[in-house]
Amino acid sequence: MIDKNKKINDAVWKAINRTINKFREHPYYFFTESDIHSYFYHSIYSSKYDALTKDKEKIYCIHREYPTNFRYKKSELLNEDFKKPYDLSKKEGDRGNYDIAILNPEFIEDANSKEDIVNKSVKLLEIRTKDNKNYKELLFAIEFKYVINNSKKFVDEVKMDNKKLLFAKDFGGAIEAVNLVFCNVDFKYKKDLISVIGNASDKILSIFIQSYYKDGEKRTPKPIMNKEEPRIK
Repeated sequence: MIDKNKKINDAVWKAINRTINKFREHPYYFFTESDIHSYFYHSIYSSKYDALTKDKEKIYCIHREYPTNFRYKKSELLNEDFKKPYDLSKKEGDRGNYDIAILNPEFIEDANSKEDIVNKSVKLLEIRTKDNKNYKELLFAIEFKYVINNSKKFVDEVKMDNKKLLFAKDFGGAIEAVNLVFCNVDFKYKKDLISVIGNASDKILSIFIQSYYKDGEKRTPKPIMNKEEPRIK
């Protein structure tokens, strides 16, 4: 299983690099954030990245819009004092979804049911995590943001995604958490956005990737990250 996990991890980093490089080469290949999700999924798809349930049924490890294992209010993610998600049993806030989740094959193989793996049921989530504080159900939780105009809202949205991913690491059973922020304009609030990227917790990886055309020339500055990451090339 360790070998399989390593192969999936290597494939994820390769797909991240491939997506970043494709965007830097051709920023207008992608019209929407969903286009970038799709390219990433295309880059990593392989039947090698599945696992078997206890009933010997194949489950693919890579999914879009996968539910979080915690509750929160999106508006509260900007609050510096909001340092812990809401208790699952109190029904305060809502569960969100990760843009991309890479399931841990060990979670798939050990899960009591397919419903646990699909992770829609809060009741099952409470049961399986109640006495297991060190559970690791996700190899990766990944968020994407696509800055396509000069709206300052993107700065707050990236900040919220950073906090959501920090919760994924601390409370959501994720081993790795990555925030990929793509920008195809000469962004008016770039300094603010870079500050948000740079101040992200070192428990997550937050990356700003900018590529755009100005005066008929493509501008492709080097990606900016909150910490050194040798797997990003």
